[in-house]
Amino acid sequence: IGAVELEIHKGISVPDYVRDRYTRHNFSANLLQAIQNKTDGHPLFVTQLFSLWEEKKIIVKRELSPEEDVWVVAGDEDPLQTLPVTIDAVLEERIRLMGDELREILIRASVQGECFTAQVITSILKLDEYQLFCDLNTLDHTYRMVVEMGSEEVGSIVVDLYNFAHRFFREHIYHKRLSPGQRRILHRQVGLCLEEIYKNPL
Repeated sequence: IGAVELEIHKGISVPDYVRDRYTRHNFSANLLQAIQNKTDGHPLFVTQLFSLWEEKKIIVKRELSPEEDVWVVAGDEDPLQTLPVTIDAVLEERIRLMGDELREILIRASVQGECFTAQVITSILKLDEYQLFCDLNTLDHTYRMVVEMGSEEVGSIVVDLYNFAHRFFREHIYHKRLSPGQRRILHRQVGLCLEEIYKNPL
């Protein structure tokens, strides 16, 4: 029949994304174009990069007036000089900068799967249940790595469900943070917890 040449658009527009994420900013056009070039506009790479820069205070929000603020590059350092070269490197640095407790929660959650339960994490880590929910809230609303999915009744027990916000987060943590031996141990622990929760469902 013939052939048609198609131009396939890859990635997102970094300037458009930044405009949506930061109501007001003074990031230079050169900086945004450099990010576009280095990331190819990969959506997850771009979002994680800006989250990392916020957490490292490379970009900060400055108050212009009581009613207005602006996001700026902090200091004179060029953020591109320390730009991680892969999305894995960005995520690994974000995880490294977390407190130990948040990191251990993510590791245990990754073993249960893309969907996990607060009760399993509490049991394995011997955490205060209220503190765990505070930590999960931080991972949801501050780090945006997990998402609360509601609760379900299992007999007389209520379990609280969470998902990793992106499958890549779970896969990175599970495969890059745990050795095969660690996985075996943690899978056994998770299995015992689930068996205890679901053994008497009625």
